Amino acid sequence: MMATLPRSHRDLAGVRRTRNLVGIGLLVSTLALAGCATETSAGSTPAPTSSPTSAPTPSTTPTTAPSPTPTPEQSAATPVSLDLRLDELVITDSNGDEQVLNIATDPAGVRQALMDLFGEVTPQRPDDRYPIDLYQWPGLTLNWIDGTPASASVTFLAADEGGIALTCAGLNVGSTLAEVEAAGAEMTAYGTYGDVTGYRLNVEKVPGTSSLANPGEEGVRYLSFSVAGGVVTRLSVGNDFSDL
Repeated sequence: MMATLPRSHRDLAGVRRTRNLVGIGLLVSTLALAGCATETSAGSTPAPTSSPTSAPTPSTTPTTAPSPTPTPEQSAATPVSLDLRLDELVITDSNGDEQVLNIATDPAGVRQALMDLFGEVTPQRPDDRYPIDLYQWPGLTLNWIDGTPASASVTFLAADEGGIALTCAGLNVGSTLAEVEAAGAEMTAYGTYGDVTGYRLNVEKVPGTSSLANPGEEGVRYLSFSVAGGVVTRLSVGNDFSDL
């Protein structure tokens, strides 16, 4: 039979057991909480996040090349004058550029150029005794002489044709006798025929020819001006060795 402790001792022992149980319970709770905290800390700690780096979006606005600065269009050059010289016709345009046509070496080119400038015309043969065709426009004529080689001569009958000035040594049809003389022209050997007086300028000798006006002398050619009533009525290239 177990000895029975006095009540005071039983109460004290009960208190101690109670304290021990409480202490053990607190220790277990503390450890459990610590474990939970550790698990939570280990398991629930969010991984570091970083903002994704987005590649720059290319511009969708089309790149337009700069437009060239417009420049005013130059108007097309147009013929403004046709100048008669001893061997040449010179076409000058509105830009000041010149086209030189050699009458002596390229008569066919001269004929075509005149048709390009003033329009095509049908040639006429005034005298069947001579192989000479006449191309005529209101302000000028072209004499075409068939042969080997062919040759041509040009005569101005007006101050202009179709708005293109027809000049010779700075003179034109309508220039005064005073202007002709001021340019240095002299009367030809033929002098006055009817009411027309011939003047010549830029005289040069032509080897192998004989002058009809001055027998025994070498022939000459020149710029020819026909003057009537004190003004120029026609311009051409003349000579004193040909009877055509």
